[in-house]
Amino acid sequence: MIEVTFSNSTNEASAFGLTQWDKGQKLKIIWSELPDSFQVHFSSRDSDEAIVVEAQSTLGVAVVEIPDELLKSCEDIFVWVYLTDDDNIGESVKRAVLYVRPRAKPHTLVDELEMTQQEILGNILADIKQNIQYIKENGTDAEYLPSYITEEVQRVLSKVQSYQKEDSIVFIASSDAHLKSDDYNSETAIRHMSQAMKLFAERYPMDFGVYLGDMTSGGSLKDIDEAKNEIMRAGAYVQQAYSGLPAFYCYGTEDYLLGSCYRNAGYISSADLGNFIGRRNRNITAYEATRGYFYKDIEELSLRIICLNTSDTGSATLTPSSETAVMSSTQLQWLCESLDLSAKESPENWGIILLGHHPLNMLDKFPVAVSILDSYTKGNEITALCSDGSSISYDFSGRNKARVFAQLHGHLHNLKVNFITDSNIPLIAIPNAGFYNNNFYASDTYTQQENLTYSESLTYNKTLNSAEDTAFCVIVIDRETGKIYSLCYGAGYDRIIDGTTVTEDSSGSSDIENGDSSSDSGNTDSEGSGDSDSDSDSDGDNGSGTSYTNLVPLSITSSGVTYNSKGYTDGYKLSSQGELVYGPGYTHTGFMSAGYSDVIRASGGTYDGTAGNYLLAYDADFNLLWLATLTGSDDSDTGIYYSDSGVLEFYASQVQTGNLEDMAYVRISTVGEGAELIVTRNEEISDSDNSGDVSDSVVNYTNILQYAADENGSIYGSGGYSDGIMLDSSGAEASAEGYTVTGYLVLDSQAVIRIKGLDFDGSEGCCLCLYGSDYELMGCIGLSSASDTGNGITYSNGIHTFTPADAESTFGTVQYFRLSGKGEGSDLIITYCEEIA
Repeated sequence: MIEVTFSNSTNEASAFGLTQWDKGQKLKIIWSELPDSFQVHFSSRDSDEAIVVEAQSTLGVAVVEIPDELLKSCEDIFVWVYLTDDDNIGESVKRAVLYVRPRAKPHTLVDELEMTQQEILGNILADIKQNIQYIKENGTDAEYLPSYITEEVQRVLSKVQSYQKEDSIVFIASSDAHLKSDDYNSETAIRHMSQAMKLFAERYPMDFGVYLGDMTSGGSLKDIDEAKNEIMRAGAYVQQAYSGLPAFYCYGTEDYLLGSCYRNAGYISSADLGNFIGRRNRNITAYEATRGYFYKDIEELSLRIICLNTSDTGSATLTPSSETAVMSSTQLQWLCESLDLSAKESPENWGIILLGHHPLNMLDKFPVAVSILDSYTKGNEITALCSDGSSISYDFSGRNKARVFAQLHGHLHNLKVNFITDSNIPLIAIPNAGFYNNNFYASDTYTQQENLTYSESLTYNKTLNSAEDTAFCVIVIDRETGKIYSLCYGAGYDRIIDGTTVTEDSSGSSDIENGDSSSDSGNTDSEGSGDSDSDSDSDGDNGSGTSYTNLVPLSITSSGVTYNSKGYTDGYKLSSQGELVYGPGYTHTGFMSAGYSDVIRASGGTYDGTAGNYLLAYDADFNLLWLATLTGSDDSDTGIYYSDSGVLEFYASQVQTGNLEDMAYVRISTVGEGAELIVTRNEEISDSDNSGDVSDSVVNYTNILQYAADENGSIYGSGGYSDGIMLDSSGAEASAEGYTVTGYLVLDSQAVIRIKGLDFDGSEGCCLCLYGSDYELMGCIGLSSASDTGNGITYSNGIHTFTPADAESTFGTVQYFRLSGKGEGSDLIITYCEEIA
């Protein structure tokens, strides 16, 4: 049984002891003020809704069942004690976090625990509802991925693609979130860091992700419980971004909370940090897991990642001080052993990357570690006396064939590159992702005995709600030469480390080099589902002057966002299993909407039958159903034909070697360039159309109609709308041929809503209805082909614009709106603070 205890002055609690796939677990809640009857609400971090459990207490103690379904994942469980008074006013008064330890899925439960279609849909709707809530709480940039994030990600990715080779190591490195509780700037910066890193992982085959310590902001006045909460929340942001990637987490100075040790009569121990941070390190080889040092071999990369704890004394207690850079003798001996890869079949083909919060030559705190690395590089024997009086020794003769590429570290909050003397191993600083304390090692007094400085002449201050409100790096390592490209996202500059030569590029994130990057918000086309029967604008012109809709720039990932911001990726191809494979000269698309009865046409590729020339079909859950090799020759068994001009035609209904009735998407992988690729659905491609820049047809706004929901948070009707229905002046739905109505969309007082694609003539059913937080009607604005400045409505060029801040009435308490008008929902475009082209 798991137990949490609250006092009248403590509203937060936490507990350990749960393991993934547990069943029948119970929670004991102890609080002297518990009423006889109350509710307990359970949820995971990303849950759409909390599970409500009715509870009874006796003498301030209650026992309730923990929902089994929340233990099917390794996500931590959030618990709220929810009280309702005699006036039926409810309030969440206490909160607890139940930490769940991950474990493998039991084989005997496979059939029972298989995700249903309803659960999959529930996950999608949960994401949508969370985005809607973000707008209401955080403003206009919160729901949709801000365009400056997608632009900055694409700018950095363009450099990654230019530097990356077939055997390069590519990964994300972040550090020093320094999250501050109840601080908007701090929280926003870390959220944007998470969004950007997740986008990198979605758009490019990253090998892994690293985080180099200092989740919390620390400080001399910080309370331990508050710091633990910050570590938990910052860690969740990083974990969400690195989901699906191997990830490595280091302990930082502030994470121990030594600065407030005297105030709190204690600090956060290594054992605690093992539960808060270390548990996120999966499938590792650790000498002492709770102490925060370990290594992991990535066999497919022939790479060992060694993660150090540079605040580890190896003793039961730590001595509070302003600088806690120290390594125990036990860890130093372990480091010697971990550098030795002589047991590998071909150790000369292996590489090593070191991670740690502090740079190893900082302030001469790690002289033994530096000596170890120098001895390893030279293949010498080392015997050294450690600060605790014990000694370490190791003979690296013939055991130093693996190459140490670099040590990556945080702590300095800048972008310096130094080198370990003699061995010339680069020490690469990763800038602070947090909003504050930028480049605080700016004083030249921060030197070490070799007279290298940690200061910089520039401070890269953060700018809120821009690409510069955070900073982290994407690292590209050329295995053959050892050349390292450290490419900075956000506030900072790029660095190229070639031997001991460091080249700095201070162009910064304002220099958007990739002309293909889209300013969309990471969503799909204007119809919101990849559907291209209707063009991106309501007048039917897709923006390129052609008579077809090119599906390529509208293709999506399995998460529903535009694939690589432009719909294709050059230099890679798809395998016969649909996996991404390095392929110079090839290009491939994301998922493009296509059904069993549709005709798919494609041009612009070279279909020569080589591996990587495929048309792949997928079901609605993005499962690969079937593929055909594209040879350039007709094949009636696969339903594929070629015109004299080289246009490919695909008829799923003619396929003889498989059943494609459940087909929902197709992808194409072929020789060529994505910018020349054209794919249409049920639309001809004429000879004159057989070339051109597909990026012209990418819309530069997000149609939020796709997120319109019902009162339960589920998507309303057909993609956010229902045809044949209107709203009357009371907000009630009524059948009305020739009308359409939307579901509920979030409305912020500072928003600007633009509407296009419907006719409004002032009659009943042509209206904008406004609702409060409980979906109660608060007002109804009639719409016509004229402006209504009193209600903040302007009309120009077929577009209605609603600006609540410009209205004579106050819309401050309005939370949602619905739209009703003449026309079809498939033609309707609604944007949130974005122009309609």
